[in-house]
Parts: sequence; structure tokens; C-alpha cells
Amino acid sequence: MSLDFRLRNITDYKTVCYREDGTMNRITECLIWATMNVGINTITKDNVNLFFSRLQITELVYGKSVMHGETKESLLTLEAITAHIGLSTNATELSKRAFKEKMFGALERYGDELLKYALKDQEKRKTFDDVSKLLDQKNAKLEPIGYDNY
Repeated sequence: MSLDFRLRNITDYKTVCYREDGTMNRITECLIWATMNVGINTITKDNVNLFFSRLQITELVYGKSVMHGETKESLLTLEAITAHIGLSTNATELSKRAFKEKMFGALERYGDELLKYALKDQEKRKTFDDVSKLLDQKNAKLEPIGYDNY
């Protein structure tokens, strides 16, 4: 299913959402896609704070969508989101519980991935240690040969 969006209900949407060359600005584009992650398909005066709060959580879980090049701060600020009141998409709405489950599920998968890498690393270290012990045992059995015997 495609993600459809509507911008015409945003006050001064042509200035807020588009650059001078007519292309959509990055913040608007990111907010459109963010509606799927936050589970809120329309930004309104009543839910703008909730949208912002959920967006902060998703950026902690998945990383920042768009950030300032020097400060690395997210450009999806409360002010930017407030300027986009009226933006709507066909994204699926998520209840508070569904949103929490989605975020915890993502964190759980991330934790599982970290565990997988830690176990692989541990296995590599064990293999290295086993090889080192074998070499030490073999070297202990060898008689050192001095240069005098040559």
C-alpha cells in the first residue's frame, strides 16, 4: 500500500512544505514518513505534543531522520511539527499500547542483534584462545635448538 499524504490543510503550505525550486523540503518529507512510525496520521493542534513525544521516542529507537549538519540535532523540532499542523496521511493509527509494543519490539530485536554479535565475538575469542593454548603446548614439547648446533 502506498503512503498518501495531504498538505493543503497546512497554513501557508506552499512556503512551509516546498523550497523555492518547487521541490518538497526535507522536514516535510520526513514528517510524512514519520506518521507511520509514530502511529498518528494527522497532525492537529490537539495531538501535536503527542506527535512530538512519540517522534522523540522513535528517533531514540531508530535514529534521527534528519539532523543539522554541524550540531547533529534533529531538525524535527516541536516548532517544525507545529508548522505542519494539518498534514495528514493514510498511515495506520496506533493506540498508546500498540505504539509501546512496536517500540519495545524494535528495542528487543536490537538487543537480540547485539547479543548475536557478542556471542560470535566470544566464540572467535574462544577459538583464538584454544589455538593459542595448542601452540603453547606444542612449543613446550619442542626442544630449543641453539645456534651452536648449526
